[in-house]
Amino acid sequence: MDFSNSPTFPPPEPYELPPSYPKELVPIEGPLANNPPTLPSGRRRSLLDPWFTSSTHIIPVATPRTTPDVSLPPLPRWSANKEEFKASVMKTAECIISIKEKQWRGELDHLPRGRKSMWTCVNRYVRKRSEATAETGVTLFFAHANGFPKEARSLILEAFSNPSLLTSAS
Repeated sequence: MDFSNSPTFPPPEPYELPPSYPKELVPIEGPLANNPPTLPSGRRRSLLDPWFTSSTHIIPVATPRTTPDVSLPPLPRWSANKEEFKASVMKTAECIISIKEKQWRGELDHLPRGRKSMWTCVNRYVRKRSEATAETGVTLFFAHANGFPKEARSLILEAFSNPSLLTSAS
């Protein structure tokens, strides 16, 4: 099939994952470092400002992890030659996939588990209400194990705050 005139990429080749062997859960420990990193930028204006007061917080993630601290391969070397750069990117990608496959097969189990301090960034939204309203609030905690962008959640909260957005989208 010729994709030379197609505006999209062809589907990837089928990839069969190697078998995965579940790891034994270990007790969660506190973070090794008590000082979280600073936020990279100041507070920004949100689409939710009319309905919510937001604050951003950095919190520690669970320690230790089931994966070991493994050195990552070097980043692809940029080259003006398209084929050289593509080959460098492929080499880096294949190395990362190889490390992940070794982890899935249990070949890295002899290495110590990852103990580096890691942090995640969360946004807290508090609904603005009038002084006459004495209702108690509900806390929604949005988290995703793979780093789902917290900015995408703003759109969900905006839809909850303004139901007309939900009906106009359908």
